Amino acid sequence: MTNNPDETGSTTASEAGEILADPNASAEDRSIAGSDLSQRSTGDQTSERVASEAGEVLSDPNATEEERSVAASDLAQSRRHEHDNG
Repeated sequence: MTNNPDETGSTTASEAGEILADPNASAEDRSIAGSDLSQRSTGDQTSERVASEAGEVLSDPNATEEERSVAASDLAQSRRHEHDNG
């Protein structure tokens, strides 16, 4: 796996903050949003658990645009696997 230099942008950080402030947000959505905020200007990367949760959100037809945006950001910040094509 390789390190990923991507960080959470200001728009996504704002969306993550809105999710955390929403009393109706699920535990999964809060976990993803918290992960995104923790990566704001830190260089930290998304854990495998949160990346898995983010994938579930992206495949959920009932997820809001805000939830999908934050989940996509988390996936973009996960460790990338190197593939051996040889």
